[in-house]
Amino acid sequence: MRSVFILLMILGTSSVFAQSANQLGWQAEYGKSKSFIENIGQFDEHENQVTGSIKYAVDFGATRIFFGTKGVSYSFLEAQKIPKAERAALREKMNAYPAERRKYEKLIGKFLFKSDVVNVAWKNATSEVELKGEELTRDYHNYSVKKDGLMTGFSGAKGFKKIIYKNIYPKIDIEYTVHPEIGIKYAIIVHPGGDPSLVAMHFDRDLSLLNGKLKIPTRFGDITDHEPYTFYKKDENHIIGSKFIQQERTIRFQVDAFDRNQTLVIDPWTQTPAFNTNWDVVWECERDGSGNVYILGGISPMQILKYSPTGSLLWTYSTPYDTANVWLGTFAVDNAGNSYVTAGSSAQIQKVSSAGAMVWNNATPGGIFTLTEFWTIAFNCDQTRLVIGGTS
Repeated sequence: MRSVFILLMILGTSSVFAQSANQLGWQAEYGKSKSFIENIGQFDEHENQVTGSIKYAVDFGATRIFFGTKGVSYSFLEAQKIPKAERAALREKMNAYPAERRKYEKLIGKFLFKSDVVNVAWKNATSEVELKGEELTRDYHNYSVKKDGLMTGFSGAKGFKKIIYKNIYPKIDIEYTVHPEIGIKYAIIVHPGGDPSLVAMHFDRDLSLLNGKLKIPTRFGDITDHEPYTFYKKDENHIIGSKFIQQERTIRFQVDAFDRNQTLVIDPWTQTPAFNTNWDVVWECERDGSGNVYILGGISPMQILKYSPTGSLLWTYSTPYDTANVWLGTFAVDNAGNSYVTAGSSAQIQKVSSAGAMVWNNATPGGIFTLTEFWTIAFNCDQTRLVIGGTS
C-alpha cells in the first residue's frame, strides 16, 4: 500500500510539472504608461497660473506633460550618474576618511539632475471649455504623495487613450493622443461655423519657425511642433494648405480657403527632446499565491506594476521612493498579494494592498540604530512576520 501511495505521488508530481511546462507563457516590456492619467490630487503640486486646474497628465519618465483647463505644462527631468572619474575620487576620499564613509557612499550612488518646465496657455479661450478623457484603458493608477507634510495615498486614477478640450474656442475642440513613436499628437477640430484663426498658443519663452516647424527651446534641445497637416474630417485625402503664424511668443494657424460647412481637422504633432537617461529599468520581480506578477522598476519614482496570471497590466503604484536621492531598497509580495517596498537609505517602508492602495507608510521604522539602511526582505514560513536585513 505504501509503494502504491509513493507511485501515485510521483505520477501526480510529474503531471503538475508537465502541465506547467505546457502552459503558454507571456512577455511584457517595462515602461511608463502611454495614457492620459486623470488627476485625483496626485498632480496638484504641478498646477500654475498658466495651466489652471490640472485634469490629466502623461508620464513618459523623463518627460511629463500636464493638461490644465487653461494651458499645458511640459516638465523635463534628466537624471545622470555622477561620472566615473568623480566616483573614483569619492572612493579614495571614502577610504581616506572612514568616519565620513557614509557620506561618500551616498554621493557615489547618486544621480545628477537637470530640469526645465515649458508652459503654454490657450490665449483668449472660452470660459465654457470642458476637458474630458475618452477611451478608458483597462489598467488604473495609484500614488503615494507627500502632501501638507503627510504621506497621502491616491487610488484608482483612470487612464485614457485621448483627451479633448471641448469648446475651447467657439465651435472648436482640441484633441490630444499619444504618438506611437515619440511625443504626443494634437488635432484642432473646427466644426462648421468655427474660425481656426481664433486658436492661439502663448508660450513662456522665445520661439522660432524653421522650414515650417515650430521650435520651442529647452535645456535639453527643442520641442518641435511639426507643420500641420489639414484636411476635412470626412475626407482625409482632401488636403488644405495650412501653416503656423508667429507673433512674438504667440502661435496661430493660417488655413487656406475651405468649405466652412464641413468639419476641418488641423493636425500637427509634438516631438519632445530625447534623453539619454534610461528610466525603464526593472529591479525586482515577485509573484503572489494566485499567480499575479509584480514588478518593481523605474528611477524616479520607483513603481510597482501588477500583471494578471495571463499578462494583463492591472495597475501601477508610484511609490514615494527613487533610486536617485536614496539608494535602491528592496521588495517582497506575500501570498495574498500585499506588497512591501522600502527605500534603501535612509530606511523607510510601505505596505501596498493587492488592489494597489497604500495600507500604511512608515518613514521612521527605527531599529537598533537611528540610521539603519534596509536592503533585504524575507517572510517567515507562515508569513506572520516580515524580517528585514540591513546595515548601519
